[in-house]
Amino acid sequence: MPLIEDFLSVFLTVSGHVFASEWIRKANIPWSNQEIIVTRQIRFSAAEAIAAGLIDPAVADLVKGAAAKGPSKKKKRGAAKKAGAAEGAKRKRSVSRPAVHPKASVGPAGDGHFFLDENGKIRAAEFQFDLVPVPKERPRVVTNPQTGETFGFTPARTKYFTVEVARVVEHVFGGRRPIEGPVRLEMTFVMQVPKSWPKWKRLAAIEGLIVPTSRPDMDNLEKALLDAFNEKLIDDDAFVVKRLATKIYGEEPMIMVRVDRTGQLDINTNRDAVEELRRIRAESQIS
Repeated sequence: MPLIEDFLSVFLTVSGHVFASEWIRKANIPWSNQEIIVTRQIRFSAAEAIAAGLIDPAVADLVKGAAAKGPSKKKKRGAAKKAGAAEGAKRKRSVSRPAVHPKASVGPAGDGHFFLDENGKIRAAEFQFDLVPVPKERPRVVTNPQTGETFGFTPARTKYFTVEVARVVEHVFGGRRPIEGPVRLEMTFVMQVPKSWPKWKRLAAIEGLIVPTSRPDMDNLEKALLDAFNEKLIDDDAFVVKRLATKIYGEEPMIMVRVDRTGQLDINTNRDAVEELRRIRAESQIS
Protein backbone atom coordinates (compact mmCIF):
# COMPACT_ATOMS: atom_id res chain seq x y z
CA MET A 1 0.00 0.00 0.00
CA PRO A 2 1.30 3.48 -0.76
CA LEU A 3 2.19 5.57 2.27
CA ILE A 4 0.13 8.78 2.64
CA GLU A 5 1.73 11.18 5.12
CA ASP A 6 -1.18 13.54 5.67
CA PHE A 7 -3.98 11.06 6.43
CA LEU A 8 -6.31 11.85 9.32
CA SER A 9 -6.61 9.69 12.40
CA VAL A 10 -10.24 8.86 11.68
CA PHE A 11 -10.82 5.12 12.19
CA LEU A 12 -13.86 2.91 12.10
CA THR A 13 -13.76 -0.37 14.02
CA VAL A 14 -15.92 -3.06 12.43
CA SER A 15 -15.73 -6.74 13.46
CA GLY A 16 -12.18 -6.34 14.71
CA HIS A 17 -10.94 -4.74 11.48
CA VAL A 18 -9.66 -1.20 11.38
CA PHE A 19 -10.27 1.05 8.39
CA ALA A 20 -8.46 4.30 7.76
CA SER A 21 -11.28 5.89 5.79
CA GLU A 22 -9.53 9.08 4.71
CA TRP A 23 -6.32 7.23 3.88
CA ILE A 24 -8.20 4.72 1.70
CA ARG A 25 -10.06 7.48 -0.15
CA LYS A 26 -6.92 9.45 -0.99
CA ALA A 27 -4.84 6.44 -1.99
CA ASN A 28 -7.53 5.01 -4.35
CA ILE A 29 -6.89 1.54 -2.92
CA PRO A 30 -9.09 -1.22 -4.44
CA TRP A 31 -11.78 -2.47 -2.05
CA SER A 32 -10.12 -5.89 -1.75
CA ASN A 33 -7.01 -4.26 -0.27
CA GLN A 34 -8.80 -1.84 2.03
CA GLU A 35 -8.90 -4.21 4.96
CA ILE A 36 -6.02 -3.66 7.38
CA ILE A 37 -6.01 -6.37 10.04
CA VAL A 38 -4.40 -5.46 13.36
CA THR A 39 -3.84 -7.49 16.51
CA ARG A 40 -5.06 -4.75 18.84
CA GLN A 41 -6.68 -1.33 18.67
CA ILE A 42 -4.45 1.62 19.57
CA ARG A 43 -5.98 4.86 20.82
CA PHE A 44 -4.11 8.19 20.66
CA SER A 45 -4.77 11.36 22.55
CA ALA A 46 -4.75 14.62 20.59
CA ALA A 47 -1.22 15.45 21.79
CA GLU A 48 0.09 11.98 20.90
CA ALA A 49 -1.50 12.09 17.45
CA ILE A 50 0.12 15.48 16.76
CA ALA A 51 3.51 14.28 18.03
CA ALA A 52 3.31 11.15 15.85
CA GLY A 53 2.53 13.21 12.75
CA LEU A 54 -0.83 11.53 12.23
CA ILE A 55 -2.64 14.81 11.71
CA ASP A 56 -2.16 17.37 8.96
CA PRO A 57 -0.18 20.46 10.14
CA ALA A 58 -3.17 22.72 9.50
CA VAL A 59 -5.38 20.44 11.56
CA ALA A 60 -2.68 20.25 14.23
CA ASP A 61 -2.65 24.04 14.53
CA LEU A 62 -6.41 24.07 15.02
CA VAL A 63 -6.22 21.35 17.68
CA LYS A 64 -3.40 23.14 19.50
CA GLY A 65 -5.31 26.44 19.36
CA ALA A 66 -8.47 24.85 20.78
CA ALA A 67 -6.47 23.18 23.56
CA ALA A 68 -4.77 26.47 24.45
CA LYS A 69 -8.07 28.32 24.61
CA GLY A 70 -9.63 25.69 26.87
CA PRO A 71 -13.36 25.07 27.19
CA SER A 72 -15.69 27.52 25.52
CA LYS A 73 -17.76 29.98 27.55
CA LYS A 74 -20.87 27.93 26.88
CA LYS A 75 -19.25 24.76 28.21
CA LYS A 76 -17.92 26.65 31.23
CA ARG A 77 -21.39 27.98 32.02
CA GLY A 78 -22.86 24.50 31.64
CA ALA A 79 -20.24 22.98 33.93
CA ALA A 80 -20.73 25.73 36.53
CA LYS A 81 -24.51 25.24 36.41
CA LYS A 82 -24.19 21.49 36.94
CA ALA A 83 -21.72 21.98 39.80
CA GLY A 84 -24.04 24.52 41.45
CA ALA A 85 -27.03 22.19 41.12
CA ALA A 86 -25.07 19.29 42.60
CA GLU A 87 -23.88 21.42 45.52
CA GLY A 88 -27.41 22.70 46.12
CA ALA A 89 -28.81 19.18 46.14
CA LYS A 90 -26.08 18.11 48.57
CA ARG A 91 -26.89 20.98 50.94
CA LYS A 92 -30.59 20.19 50.68
CA ARG A 93 -30.00 16.56 51.62
CA SER A 94 -27.83 17.49 54.59
CA VAL A 95 -30.41 19.82 56.14
CA SER A 96 -32.11 18.25 59.15
CA ARG A 97 -35.61 19.60 59.67
CA PRO A 98 -37.82 18.94 62.71
CA ALA A 99 -40.19 16.01 62.22
CA VAL A 100 -43.51 17.72 62.96
CA HIS A 101 -46.37 15.57 64.24
CA PRO A 102 -49.55 15.84 62.10
CA LYS A 103 -51.50 16.85 65.23
CA ALA A 104 -48.93 19.17 66.78
CA SER A 105 -50.24 21.55 69.46
CA VAL A 106 -48.93 24.50 71.43
CA GLY A 107 -48.73 22.57 74.73
CA PRO A 108 -46.56 19.56 75.62
CA ALA A 109 -46.53 16.92 72.91
CA GLY A 110 -47.90 14.11 75.05
CA ASP A 111 -48.91 13.11 78.57
CA GLY A 112 -48.36 10.49 81.25
CA HIS A 113 -48.53 9.59 84.94
CA PHE A 114 -46.25 8.23 87.66
CA PHE A 115 -46.29 5.98 90.76
CA LEU A 116 -44.66 6.77 94.13
CA ASP A 117 -42.98 4.46 96.67
CA GLU A 118 -43.40 4.58 100.44
CA ASN A 119 -40.80 7.34 100.66
CA GLY A 120 -42.62 9.60 98.18
CA LYS A 121 -40.13 9.01 95.35
CA ILE A 122 -41.10 8.08 91.83
CA ARG A 123 -40.69 4.34 91.30
CA ALA A 124 -42.41 4.01 87.92
CA ALA A 125 -43.91 6.15 85.15
CA GLU A 126 -45.78 5.80 81.88
CA PHE A 127 -45.74 8.23 78.95
CA GLN A 128 -47.23 8.75 75.53
CA PHE A 129 -45.24 11.14 73.37
CA ASP A 130 -47.17 12.51 70.39
CA LEU A 131 -43.97 12.89 68.40
CA VAL A 132 -42.60 11.42 65.22
CA PRO A 133 -39.93 8.87 66.20
CA VAL A 134 -36.59 10.14 64.95
CA PRO A 135 -33.15 8.51 64.85
CA LYS A 136 -30.09 9.77 66.65
CA GLU A 137 -28.09 12.12 64.42
CA ARG A 138 -24.42 12.95 64.74
CA PRO A 139 -23.44 16.50 65.64
CA ARG A 140 -22.49 18.60 62.61
CA VAL A 141 -19.06 20.21 62.42
CA VAL A 142 -18.57 23.32 60.26
CA THR A 143 -15.76 25.79 59.68
CA ASN A 144 -16.17 29.55 59.40
CA PRO A 145 -14.53 30.43 56.05
CA GLN A 146 -13.65 33.93 57.24
CA THR A 147 -12.07 33.12 60.62
CA GLY A 148 -11.18 29.46 60.10
CA GLU A 149 -12.85 28.65 63.44
CA THR A 150 -14.40 25.18 63.71
CA PHE A 151 -17.47 24.51 65.83
CA GLY A 152 -20.16 21.85 66.17
CA PHE A 153 -23.92 22.01 66.53
CA THR A 154 -26.82 19.61 67.07
CA PRO A 155 -29.02 18.99 63.99
CA ALA A 156 -32.39 20.75 64.19
CA ARG A 157 -34.45 17.56 64.11
CA THR A 158 -32.60 15.98 67.04
CA LYS A 159 -32.66 19.22 69.03
CA TYR A 160 -36.41 19.68 68.50
CA PHE A 161 -37.10 16.07 69.52
CA THR A 162 -35.00 16.34 72.70
CA VAL A 163 -36.68 19.58 73.76
CA GLU A 164 -40.20 18.21 73.20
CA VAL A 165 -39.54 14.99 75.12
CA ALA A 166 -38.15 17.02 78.04
CA ARG A 167 -41.25 19.27 78.02
CA VAL A 168 -43.57 16.29 78.39
CA VAL A 169 -41.52 14.73 81.21
CA GLU A 170 -41.31 18.02 83.10
CA HIS A 171 -45.05 18.56 82.64
CA VAL A 172 -45.88 15.11 84.08
CA PHE A 173 -43.31 15.10 86.91
CA GLY A 174 -44.18 18.64 87.98
CA GLY A 175 -40.73 19.51 89.31
CA ARG A 176 -39.98 16.12 90.93
CA ARG A 177 -36.56 14.53 90.63
CA PRO A 178 -35.83 11.93 87.94
CA ILE A 179 -36.24 8.26 88.82
CA GLU A 180 -33.21 7.12 90.81
CA GLY A 181 -31.27 3.88 90.57
CA PRO A 182 -31.23 1.08 87.98
CA VAL A 183 -34.35 0.96 85.80
CA ARG A 184 -36.15 -1.24 83.30
CA LEU A 185 -37.39 0.55 80.18
CA GLU A 186 -40.06 -0.50 77.69
CA MET A 187 -40.37 1.54 74.47
CA THR A 188 -42.86 1.22 71.64
CA PHE A 189 -42.18 3.28 68.52
CA VAL A 190 -45.31 3.72 66.43
CA MET A 191 -44.46 4.61 62.84
CA GLN A 192 -47.14 6.17 60.66
CA VAL A 193 -48.42 3.97 57.86
CA PRO A 194 -47.33 5.46 54.50
CA LYS A 195 -50.26 7.28 52.89
CA SER A 196 -49.16 6.06 49.47
CA TRP A 197 -49.93 2.44 50.38
CA PRO A 198 -53.15 0.85 49.08
CA LYS A 199 -56.02 0.26 51.48
CA TRP A 200 -55.39 -3.46 51.91
CA LYS A 201 -51.74 -2.88 52.81
CA ARG A 202 -52.55 -0.06 55.24
CA LEU A 203 -55.09 -2.27 57.01
CA ALA A 204 -52.59 -5.12 57.26
CA ALA A 205 -50.03 -2.76 58.80
CA ILE A 206 -52.53 -1.51 61.41
CA GLU A 207 -53.40 -5.12 62.29
CA GLY A 208 -49.73 -5.87 62.86
CA LEU A 209 -49.42 -8.24 59.91
CA ILE A 210 -46.86 -5.91 58.33
CA VAL A 211 -44.14 -4.33 60.46
CA PRO A 212 -41.77 -1.41 59.67
CA THR A 213 -38.55 -3.02 58.50
CA SER A 214 -37.24 0.11 56.79
CA ARG A 215 -35.15 2.90 58.28
CA PRO A 216 -34.84 4.45 60.80
CA ASP A 217 -33.40 1.40 62.52
CA MET A 218 -34.30 0.51 66.10
CA ASP A 219 -30.87 1.21 67.57
CA ASN A 220 -30.83 4.86 66.49
CA LEU A 221 -34.43 5.40 67.61
CA GLU A 222 -33.51 4.17 71.08
CA LYS A 223 -30.39 6.35 71.23
CA ALA A 224 -32.35 9.51 70.44
CA LEU A 225 -34.96 8.74 73.11
CA LEU A 226 -32.47 7.73 75.81
CA ASP A 227 -30.43 10.89 75.28
CA ALA A 228 -33.61 12.95 75.66
CA PHE A 229 -34.36 11.16 78.98
CA ASN A 230 -31.00 12.11 80.55
CA GLU A 231 -31.44 14.20 83.71
CA LYS A 232 -35.19 14.42 83.00
CA LEU A 233 -36.76 11.00 83.34
CA ILE A 234 -33.67 9.24 84.69
CA ASP A 235 -30.37 10.50 86.04
CA ASP A 236 -28.40 8.96 83.19
CA ASP A 237 -29.10 6.41 80.47
CA ALA A 238 -26.32 4.27 81.98
CA PHE A 239 -28.88 3.34 84.69
CA VAL A 240 -30.99 1.49 82.11
CA VAL A 241 -30.03 -2.14 82.82
CA LYS A 242 -33.03 -3.79 81.15
CA ARG A 243 -34.91 -2.60 78.09
CA LEU A 244 -37.42 -3.81 75.56
CA ALA A 245 -38.05 -1.94 72.32
CA THR A 246 -40.77 -2.54 69.73
CA LYS A 247 -41.42 -0.89 66.37
CA ILE A 248 -44.92 -1.11 64.89
CA TYR A 249 -47.24 0.73 62.48
CA GLY A 250 -50.13 2.97 63.52
CA GLU A 251 -52.54 5.56 62.17
CA GLU A 252 -50.56 8.35 63.86
CA PRO A 253 -46.88 8.38 64.91
CA MET A 254 -46.13 8.27 68.63
CA ILE A 255 -43.84 6.79 71.27
CA MET A 256 -45.12 4.89 74.33
CA VAL A 257 -42.80 4.40 77.31
CA ARG A 258 -42.93 2.53 80.61
CA VAL A 259 -40.07 2.88 83.11
CA ASP A 260 -39.73 1.00 86.42
CA ARG A 261 -37.10 0.79 89.09
CA THR A 262 -35.62 -2.71 89.20
CA GLY A 263 -35.17 -2.67 92.99
CA GLN A 264 -31.44 -3.24 92.63
CA LEU A 265 -28.46 -1.12 93.68
CA ASP A 266 -25.98 0.79 91.55
CA ILE A 267 -22.19 0.48 91.74
CA ASN A 268 -21.89 3.43 94.15
CA THR A 269 -23.71 1.62 96.95
CA ASN A 270 -22.23 0.54 100.29
CA ARG A 271 -22.21 -2.68 102.29
CA ASP A 272 -25.00 -1.64 104.64
CA ALA A 273 -27.35 -1.00 101.73
CA VAL A 274 -26.51 -4.41 100.26
CA GLU A 275 -27.24 -6.15 103.58
CA GLU A 276 -30.53 -4.25 103.93
CA LEU A 277 -31.63 -5.26 100.44
CA ARG A 278 -30.66 -8.88 101.15
CA ARG A 279 -32.78 -8.82 104.33
CA ILE A 280 -35.80 -7.35 102.54
CA ARG A 281 -35.66 -10.00 99.83
CA ALA A 282 -35.38 -12.78 102.37
CA GLU A 283 -38.45 -11.49 104.26
CA SER A 284 -40.46 -11.20 101.04
CA GLN A 285 -39.68 -14.81 100.14
CA ILE A 286 -40.78 -16.02 103.60
CA SER A 287 -44.05 -14.12 103.41
